[in-house]
Amino acid sequence: MTDESTLPVPRSPEMATYQAAPPLLLLMRRLLLRRGEAMLTWRGPTLMLFARTAFAVGAQAVVAAIFALRAAPTPWHDAEPWLPVYGTLIDGGCLALLWRLTGREGIGLFDLVGFKRAGLLRDVWLGLALIPVSLVFILGSNYAAGWLPLTRSSWCFGPCRQCRSPSS
Repeated sequence: MTDESTLPVPRSPEMATYQAAPPLLLLMRRLLLRRGEAMLTWRGPTLMLFARTAFAVGAQAVVAAIFALRAAPTPWHDAEPWLPVYGTLIDGGCLALLWRLTGREGIGLFDLVGFKRAGLLRDVWLGLALIPVSLVFILGSNYAAGWLPLTRSSWCFGPCRQCRSPSS
């Protein structure tokens, strides 16, 4: 295992910004050290890509099993309205897996966020400035969608099965 202080500092134009930020430089050195020791793999990020879906199916299966034990005729469909409740299980499972994977890499969950107290006020103002811009796009697209024709055959998806007359 090599010492972090003996690692070379990359000298590229992209890395010039790291020269002014010692904590970022230290993090870059730690990443280079882990890459050199083959501690960074694609297994963790790939696992996180599919983890949320797996946890969602698993959490709904748990709720559906409870409904099945209560002799519900359609337990899987009866579990659907409970999504806000078992959504917490999904989030907890993802956070637990992320905590375990980051701990294996030697960092914490807050290291992923990159929170800096110095830029907090700027981030709050930027967030508040983006709300009206987002609302213009959201409400504008809703208004534009209201002008779409509502006919028996949609111009985008073809004829609707529920809109067909009994004779067709």
